[in-house]
Order: sequence, then C-alpha cells, then structure tokens
Amino acid sequence: PDPSYANATLTQRSKRHPSAQRTANLIFHTLKSYAIMLHRDNSLPPFIHPRTVSEGYDAEQVKLLTNCISLIRMLNTGTGTRKLFWKNVRLEFERVIAEYRLFSRWQIIAAMQALSLYVLIRLHEGETEHNNVDYVLQQAVFAVASYIASMGMICDVQSPNCIYGPQISWNDWIFEESARRIGIIYRIVAFVTNLDLSGLCPMSGDLLLSPLPARKTLWEAMTEETWDKESQRDNLHIIYGLAKNGDLVRVGGEFEEFHYCLDAILSVQGPSAEKPWREKRDWEEWCAGMDGLGGLVLFAASLTAEQGLGIPSLASRVS
Repeated sequence: PDPSYANATLTQRSKRHPSAQRTANLIFHTLKSYAIMLHRDNSLPPFIHPRTVSEGYDAEQVKLLTNCISLIRMLNTGTGTRKLFWKNVRLEFERVIAEYRLFSRWQIIAAMQALSLYVLIRLHEGETEHNNVDYVLQQAVFAVASYIASMGMICDVQSPNCIYGPQISWNDWIFEESARRIGIIYRIVAFVTNLDLSGLCPMSGDLLLSPLPARKTLWEAMTEETWDKESQRDNLHIIYGLAKNGDLVRVGGEFEEFHYCLDAILSVQGPSAEKPWREKRDWEEWCAGMDGLGGLVLFAASLTAEQGLGIPSLASRVS
C-alpha cells in the first residue's frame, strides 16, 4: 500500500553534528544547482544525457522530461508565473500517477528524471503558497519507484543488452547509465531530506550507492563512434560502490552474475563461493575518471563517514 503523505513536507534534515551538517549543506546546494543548470540553453545536469533530449530523438519517449525542462525555462524567463508553473506541475504528477503502468522503459526513466527536477525546485523554493504539492509529488515518486522495483532482471557478461556485457549498444548503455544516475540522485536527496524512497529498489548488503557513475569519457561521448572507442578502452564490467561506512568498494568482476533493479545492484554471484565479490579501493581510482556527478558522490561519502552509525538507519529508509 502507498504510504500516507497527508502531513508530508519536503524539508532538509537537521540535528546533525556541525561537521556533518556542513557537508549536508554542500550536498543540498549541489543538488539545487542541477535545476539551475536548466536555465541556460544546451546545459543539462549530469544525470540527463544530451542525446535523449536532442533533435531527432523519439520525442514521445521523453515527453515528460522535455515538458519539465520547458516549464523550468519558461519560469526562469518570466513568461509564466510560479502559480501557473506549479499548477502545470501538479497536472504532470497526476498524469504520471494515472499512466505509469503503461509507460515504456524510456518513459519511466524520463518520468523519474522529471520528478527529480521538480523535487529539487521545490527544495530550492522552500514552502510557498503556490508549491503545496508535496503529497502528490511523493505519491508520484513512490508509484514510479515501486514500478521500477518490480522490473528486476539477471545480468551477466554474456547478455547482449547489459551494461556489463560486451555487446551492449550505445542507446542501451545510455538508458542503463541514466537509470543508475537518477537512482543516485534520489538516494542522495533522501540522505539530506525526508523524501520517502520506500518504493525504490533495495540495495545489496552494506552498499549505499552502487553502481557509481561511469567515467566522464563514456558519459560525455557525443557520437556512437566515440563512445565505442572509449568503451573498448574502459572495462564496463568493473563496478564501484559506496559502502555504508563511507569506503569505496569495487563490486564484482569479470565472471560474476549481477542481479539488479535498474539503478541498484541487488546481489552478485561469483563462479565460486570462495571468490570475494567486493573489495575496498582507494577513492582516487574512481575519481580519476569522474564527471560532474562525482563531487556529489564524494560529499555523500564524506557525510556517510562523518555520521558513522547514523547512516545505516538512514539507509534503511531507502533499501
């Protein structure tokens, strides 16, 4: 059953140790900056791939996202009032709640991306007379997240349409990487706010975030040829994660079978019971290839370490 949001409001968490609160504030500011990026043409936050909103792409598949971007830019240019903006946003939420079971996989991701941007704008504004949409917003997030959680699958290196496999197409890779990135956004939002993510995919074991974002050279490749060259240089089945103690861990290897749920690794099975499926790594190993989402992940790692035993209880809300 859907959780009750009768008295729900999106607010920043408080009552942290001063050093942890400073890190949480940095996370909060970074998240809010992603919506501001959309004020400029040809500028996107690092969880939306430029190809998916480019001319010639299947517009119907990403309509919820492109509508969101248009509404944000109209608001910024002064062509629409905040009252009208939030009225239109509420209609978008109601549409998602009514139709999400009919969405294609791309429409589901576009819905999650759009909803995340509305969450960030709502957090940036605080509570106002016009943006009293928290109840329906959290309903929409819960509905779509729960639907995604029902779409788990088995993935191994022999699968042709798998981020860990050798035969994945650029378009399928963009889809899977977009799912993972938007999952990271939601989970980190929940670290610093009271956003309910009980419907989101459960995370395996002691992981908070995994897989972490792919390398900058892969994500920012503008053509399939460039992406193909970069993917041959990179090992797509090397996956990193953020553990609950703030450590970077390498998850799985060449022969593991991954059970995952779009944005989250559910479990990993190796070829033998003796073979470890994760190991602690130095952060510079992952940071060397990070892109615009990397700083947010590092802030989350810092907050996790600073809060110590406080994070597992927080993580239980999103796993």
